[in-house]
Amino acid sequence: MTSQNPAEDPEERPPDTRPASCKRPGCGNPLPVSGRARGRTRQFCSSECARRYHNDARIQAPRSASAESDDPLAALDALIRQVAVLIRAARKQVTGHAERARSQVQALTAEIQALRQALEEARQAEADAWAEADRARKEAAWARAEVVRIRAGSIRDERPGTTTDPVTTACDAAEDITARG
Repeated sequence: MTSQNPAEDPEERPPDTRPASCKRPGCGNPLPVSGRARGRTRQFCSSECARRYHNDARIQAPRSASAESDDPLAALDALIRQVAVLIRAARKQVTGHAERARSQVQALTAEIQALRQALEEARQAEADAWAEADRARKEAAWARAEVVRIRAGSIRDERPGTTTDPVTTACDAAEDITARG
């Protein structure tokens, strides 16, 4: 029977809300969703997977000692077998740690790259804001000078017998701007 609710179907969920997969190497089945909210979270998809995982992880016991226990070659052979099992278990552990570390490094690298890009965008926005403020400051100064020039020109035009000299008007405007600060 299929689920009518798409939120219950693991394939329909977003990647970060999908259930985790089975811990046993090679299985990859999604973990069943438990209705209980208490207790530990499941690590295996079934009891069979848990049993197989733990049996594979167990160090095999050496062969039973028989009448040949005095034989040094038999003892050496048993030790070699134990070493092989221990090496295989150590390799599995190292591989698991390396894969987790690799995925963590990739995630951190992606986060660093995103932060670098955001920092560069912020720097560019700051530079643009400073340039816009400088342009606005220059336009305001030009507008004040223009107002002063227009006022100076209208005052001289009101006086009879005066002529409007552009150089004098500009000098007067500059003096007014300097005096006002």
